[in-house]
Amino acid sequence: MAAHLLYIHNARALQRERVFRDRMNPLDSYSDKRMHKYYRFTRNGVMRVIDILEPLLQNQTERSHAIHPHVQVFVALRFFATWDFYSSTSVQHGISESSVCRIVQRVTNAIVGLEDYYIKWPTTQQKMSENQLGFFAKSNFPGVVGAIDCTHVPLDSSPLGRNEYVYVNRKGVHTLNVQLVCDADFHITNVVARWPGSCHDSRILQNSAIWDLFEQGRLSGILLGDSGYPQRKWLMTPFRNPDTPGRRAYSE
Repeated sequence: MAAHLLYIHNARALQRERVFRDRMNPLDSYSDKRMHKYYRFTRNGVMRVIDILEPLLQNQTERSHAIHPHVQVFVALRFFATWDFYSSTSVQHGISESSVCRIVQRVTNAIVGLEDYYIKWPTTQQKMSENQLGFFAKSNFPGVVGAIDCTHVPLDSSPLGRNEYVYVNRKGVHTLNVQLVCDADFHITNVVARWPGSCHDSRILQNSAIWDLFEQGRLSGILLGDSGYPQRKWLMTPFRNPDTPGRRAYSE
């Protein structure tokens, strides 16, 4: 009887250990489909992010025990992917809410610190030419150096203060309206992330440095944007109501 009870106790302990281990390292337990569902990255994508951030997170510890960098990355990616509340992320990864809060802040700071390394406009003629060739291969559109658009990033309304209403977008959600330019390989080359959700895309562009640089002729090439942007020599947008075969082909 004692042996049987000991067996049950050990089996339950192993089960708890396995569950804890699986929570801590989804690379060991999640299928590729589940990985993408929960973290919005492929397995290889997650591993690349971990490789990049691990040196920046390695020496930071949580109380007397270090939380491994790959766990910190998973916790932050889960929060970024879903804008889920800390409690849900905490339960999924088996760590406290306070730890989740600190980890998200820590990983965010590490990512922001890499901005200048990864987000940069191509400056050499070779890079510019490769980019234009990439866009031409995809769209048969010559001279393109970037595609521009805005995306709304949800915000917690509680710390926004008396001006919280300016962050409410047309869907009634508190957001930042973030302007992005990407190259032919979907690498981000320019970011403007300071405007509240109520601001229109065209207003953000016309008050950005990239607008001034193109208007002054200090940047060359063409940007592609949607119909929410004004048409410029350097900014091609679709016709709102294309009424000829040529205009329809251009807009498509």
